[in-house]
Amino acid sequence: MTSPDPRHLAQRMHEAFNTRDIAAADEIFAPDFYSHPLQGGVEAVKAAWTAMLTACPTAGPVRGTGRSTRPWSPGRDAA
Repeated sequence: MTSPDPRHLAQRMHEAFNTRDIAAADEIFAPDFYSHPLQGGVEAVKAAWTAMLTACPTAGPVRGTGRSTRPWSPGRDAA
């Protein structure tokens, strides 16, 4: 079994969020997915997406270019 292309998964996540297709998270994320920032799995992602869309119902689409606009460096975003 081959792993899915990460770029395709990112595009699918953007598409699902932009179209408010919260249920698509079940198809995008593996059943054993765990988000450390959200401290949960797929249900935590769906809850976060719902909270963001509820808080900002007129938010425009998320646009991923697949390219960073600035170079990454260790500790760049460290507090």
